[in-house]
Amino acid sequence: MYDMYLRTRSEEELMRRCETLMKALKKERGEQSAKREAVKKELEKERATLLKELGNVLTESERLGKALEEARGEVAALQASLREAKTEQQKTAKLAQKQAKLAERQAERQAKRVERQAVLEQKQAEKLAQLEQKQKQKAEAKEMTLRGLQLPEEAVLKLVPLLEQLRRSVRGRLGDVHTYALRLLPDLPRAVVRDTVTLVTLKNTAKGTVGLRSELVDREKGCVDLSKEMEVSARVREECEKASKEPAGEMMDLRETNRKEEERLNGAWQKVMQRIIESGSIANSVLFSQATKEELKCDDRDLRALAKKHLQRKRATWVLKPEKTSVKRPAEEADMESKKQNA
Repeated sequence: MYDMYLRTRSEEELMRRCETLMKALKKERGEQSAKREAVKKELEKERATLLKELGNVLTESERLGKALEEARGEVAALQASLREAKTEQQKTAKLAQKQAKLAERQAERQAKRVERQAVLEQKQAEKLAQLEQKQKQKAEAKEMTLRGLQLPEEAVLKLVPLLEQLRRSVRGRLGDVHTYALRLLPDLPRAVVRDTVTLVTLKNTAKGTVGLRSELVDREKGCVDLSKEMEVSARVREECEKASKEPAGEMMDLRETNRKEEERLNGAWQKVMQRIIESGSIANSVLFSQATKEELKCDDRDLRALAKKHLQRKRATWVLKPEKTSVKRPAEEADMESKKQNA
């Protein structure tokens, strides 16, 4: 096609065509160069803008980095302050806990001190009351006389052997004399028996003996004389003189005597209780019968004392009191040996 164009055109037309093409090429190159320069300038401008923005970003990044470091420092300082505050709070809490425990201990000590003081005051008050009671009893004992007790003649007659033994002195304590006298006079009130013994006796703590007051002894006849402090009958005087003429043996040991009497009564009580356990009760006529007295080697006084202490009466029979429900086991040799070893 181009060959046909070149063959069919003249040189001038070809020259004009070439010039036209050359101008078009130059123009196109110029435009392209201008575009390239414009693009280059735009790129340079954009590059400068980007570099500026990058610089700004780097600056901002440095600033932010510094701010971050500062913030981190502040955070570390705050954390350290927080740790210190927590440590201080823990120390304060421990200190408060210690102070609370100390206050609690002090309160407990104070309460115990107050309690001990109250107990001590109570004991002192009890001791003072006991002392006042003793002084009152001593004063009453001084004011009390045998005449004021108004002892019946039968009771005085029962006391004559004991008074004679007291005149000769007996081994033991005042409580042993009380116990012995209570067995002699079971029908009298315990307070009357106690006051009677207190009025007629005189303790010798050094020798461990109890004797009769010198005011109640007739030294000429060498017998008991109660006429100075109470009205006595001729029968009582005769009994006192008769008791003084009996031969004097060894000094009476009231503690040992009371112990043997207690063992005898306990043995009798075991037999009576066995009967009651077997049959459920015991008739009054059987309990106080002559056969029972001979078997138990007791008299009416002993049987009445046992019945009063351990039994209760239901019409014509006697039954165990509610609290008396078990039989005492007799002490065996092994038990006694064990008690000796423990002692």
